[in-house]
Amino acid sequence: MQPRDDLLNRLLAQWREGTVRLETLAPVERLYCECAQPESIIRDCTAGAPAESGCVLRWLAVRVTMPEAN
Repeated sequence: MQPRDDLLNRLLAQWREGTVRLETLAPVERLYCECAQPESIIRDCTAGAPAESGCVLRWLAVRVTMPEAN
């Protein structure tokens, strides 16, 4: 298990580079950003930052593994 700070730092570094590689960011499943258009909308930004300006990474969805019951 990796510390959340390390995961977040790697995600932010990839986001700034413009190439998000989810296969290197387990357990991240999806990324969502908020884009200021005429009005604020939430977009799936899993593939990377949208081309339009004004989009900010806001949320990430992670896979949570439940412990097995004995």
